[in-house]
Amino acid sequence: MRRPLPLIPRGPRRRRVVRERLLFGCPRVSPEWELGMLQVLMKPKPATRGAVEHRGGEQTWPAEADAALAEVLETVRARLGTEVTVHRGAEGAYHFVVEYPPEQGGEMLAVAQLLSRRLPELWFVLDRLFVNGGVFYRRQFGYKLKLVPATNVHVPRAVRAGLRGAI
Repeated sequence: MRRPLPLIPRGPRRRRVVRERLLFGCPRVSPEWELGMLQVLMKPKPATRGAVEHRGGEQTWPAEADAALAEVLETVRARLGTEVTVHRGAEGAYHFVVEYPPEQGGEMLAVAQLLSRRLPELWFVLDRLFVNGGVFYRRQFGYKLKLVPATNVHVPRAVRAGLRGAI
């Protein structure tokens, strides 16, 4: 007897694209507010509106942020030997951007965690992760509009040992 529905061939998943350069930066608009606003626009409900109502999404760059950024980069350079080039833009979507290769992923996790602990009021973006107050967040299931703590993101042991006392 024949099957009523045809068999749909399912092959392996698509391979994830390996990018040569990744980004770490501080956006001018908070990712939490931006995703909340998208959710309110797509599903307008009184319960979802409270996350973005009566507040703007602009992140202002505090006066002490330049000193904190320089201090964190100097600590990472001195202890780990990692050179990081910061691109600052007066205009654009980010206060600063750091472009790094995938091999420096562990060091950039440490930089993001250190900087977000020094500046807990700002949100930072590290590739597909979001960082606030030293905690890494990602979008729920990778695509939803809700930010959830990323429980499987950890600074590598060698980097933690090199930055002992700073992290």
